[in-house]
Amino acid sequence: RTLADKLGLRAGDRIVSAGGRRFKADDDVEDFKLVVEANLGRVLKVLVNRRGKMKALQLKIPAEIPQESLRAQGAFPWL
Repeated sequence: RTLADKLGLRAGDRIVSAGGRRFKADDDVEDFKLVVEANLGRVLKVLVNRRGKMKALQLKIPAEIPQESLRAQGAFPWL
């Protein structure tokens, strides 16, 4: 299981916004990782496009995430 799986994201989800930041087509996974890192120990409000429908999620971000998990290839494989 990847970090994204553990947070509640699913394969195919497209991040629309997270933590008040809107994501555009030219943003990449590193941009989302920065938002996750800035919200350690908090609940992060995320809006995703899941199978063509907008879905609001509340991701409980752990207080600590090992850097190897956050930086690992495939931590957020579909973003």
